[in-house]
Amino acid sequence: MLSLGKKKRQRAATPARMQAVVIEQFGGPEVLKLQTPAAQQPSHEEVLLRVAAVGINPVDWKTRNGQGVARQIKGLRFVPG
Repeated sequence: MLSLGKKKRQRAATPARMQAVVIEQFGGPEVLKLQTPAAQQPSHEEVLLRVAAVGINPVDWKTRNGQGVARQIKGLRFVPG
């Protein structure tokens, strides 16, 4: 028999690992490092999103090159975006 009632939403499991692009020095695409940071659990005021796709814009690559808002960054280990 076909049920037309509401489906129960299942809570998504926390991913086994997250990945982030980290910049530790200014330069071209070769300075981008894909790293796996320590897993973090969101607080009761935060949410954890599973990202399927991302994009970059001119601010991201200009910052990577040391231009634009890069002058405002205190410390060179950062995750753009």
